[in-house]
Amino acid sequence: MTNFKRLVAVMAIVAVAVMVMGAANTNRPVERDVSGASAGAQPQVTNIVHTNLTLNFGATSTLTFSDVVANVGSTLKATDVVTINPPAVAQTNGVFTAWISNTVCYARYHNYSAGTIDPASGSFVIQVFQYK
Repeated sequence: MTNFKRLVAVMAIVAVAVMVMGAANTNRPVERDVSGASAGAQPQVTNIVHTNLTLNFGATSTLTFSDVVANVGSTLKATDVVTINPPAVAQTNGVFTAWISNTVCYARYHNYSAGTIDPASGSFVIQVFQYK
C-alpha cells in the first residue's frame, strides 16, 4: 500500500469517527463550569448598576492608555462584569474599556493612533452586572 493510500485510509477513518462523535452530541445543551458551580449551572445576575457619567481622559500619547475612576456608586467586586458605551461622538483610533479592581470601577482609553489624542469629555453609559 502506498503512502498516499494509507493517508486516504486514515483520513476516512478520522472522518467517520468525527461524524459518529458529532452525531452523539446533537441536541445536547452546552454545559459550562461557571466559577466552580456544577456543570450546566448558569450564573445568576443579582443586580445591574446603570449610570451615566461624564468622563474626561485627558491627552493620551500614541500607543498608550489613560485611566480614570468611574464612580458608579455601588459596592463592587472584582468578579463583576462591566460594560462601557462611549458618547456618539467618541474619539476614533482608540478603544474604551472598563473593569473593577479592589472595589473600584476604572475606565480606560487605549490610543492606537500614530499621535497624541485628547478624547473629548462626554457622557458615558456604564453598566455593572453583579452575579451571585
